[in-house]
This record gives sequence, C-alpha cells and structure tokens, in this order.
Amino acid sequence: MINQDSYALAFEQIQAYYLYFSAKMPDDMVNNFTGDDPSLETQSDGYNIFISHSSKDEKICTAFVHLLEILGVPEKNILYSSSERFGIPADMDIFDYLRSSIAQKFNVYYMLSDNYYNSVYCLNEMGAAWVNQNEFSIYILPNLTKSIEGVIDSSKKGFRLDNMINLNQLRVKISKDFNSSISDNKWDEEKTKFLQIVNEMN
Repeated sequence: MINQDSYALAFEQIQAYYLYFSAKMPDDMVNNFTGDDPSLETQSDGYNIFISHSSKDEKICTAFVHLLEILGVPEKNILYSSSERFGIPADMDIFDYLRSSIAQKFNVYYMLSDNYYNSVYCLNEMGAAWVNQNEFSIYILPNLTKSIEGVIDSSKKGFRLDNMINLNQLRVKISKDFNSSISDNKWDEEKTKFLQIVNEMN
C-alpha cells in the first residue's frame, strides 16, 4: 500500500531540487540541465523515449522495449535503465544522467503496475517528469490492481499491454512517431510472442 505522506514529501523535495538547481547552477552547467546537452539531443528520426518502470517488472518491460525496436524505434532513442544496452553509460552518475534526460524533454513511457506505485523511486521519477512537463504515454501492466494515481493526468487513456487492440494502436503510434513500418505477418508474430510474456503475469 502506498504511503501518501512519504510520496507527498518526496514530491516536495523534487520540486525544491529542481528549482534550486535551475536558479543556482553555474553557467557552464545550466545548458546540460535545461536541455542543451548535445549528447542527449533529440534525434531527428523520432522522439527520445524514457522507460519509467519498476525493476520488479523487468521481464515484461524488457519485452516491451524489444517490441519498440521491432516496430522501428532506434536503440539510440531509448533510455531503459534495466538493460546495459539502453541504460546509463559507464562512468556516469546514475541520478545526474536521469535528471539530464528528464530535463531534455524525453517522451516518458510510464509502465504502471502495483510494483511501480509501491516504489518511492518510481514515484520520484513520475514527479520529476511532471515538474519538467514532459510529454508522456501510459502503459498499463496486467498486475495493476488500482486506478491510475499520482501527478500524471489519469484522464489520458493508457495502453493496456494485454489488449490486442491497444497493441495495434501502439503499432500505429510508433509508425507515425518514427516514420517506420513492419509487415503484418511479422507484427502478428512479434505481438503473439509479447502477449505470451504478458500473460505469464496474470
């Protein structure tokens, strides 16, 4: 069960942290914080995507990231901390990198589950992305047993990962965002593989 007091305190700390560093950061660091770091520049072939997830949901989230690649999202456009291939570069501070990424206006994909809402770390990510007014999409894992809560707009319809129609809508979204395409036969095959993994959670 979520400790609402702890969440509220964490969110206040996020706001204070963001405002403090926006005002106090030395000039040579401001660009990195406000979105001018060339190493994190949004790619011309689509949006940068930050997968905000609980590490306890790694199996399904890793399968989801694989599905994004199959649909045409380049590896360089995905930040996913549960994989070395998509995660934090070696020799970089984890929290500094994630902070800079969020400040880069990454498109945040919230992978919502009971595990997500029971993690203060995940709620901190949600709050930080909200403070920075990041674009976002909601993805609902099968083990989410409660309604959407927190600072994200719950009126925005989420994609249910166990729903074939929603997965087809995801295909359309990614094809549009990244100007990509996949054959119907290949999509049906990959979608079936993904749903097998998802159904293991039920």
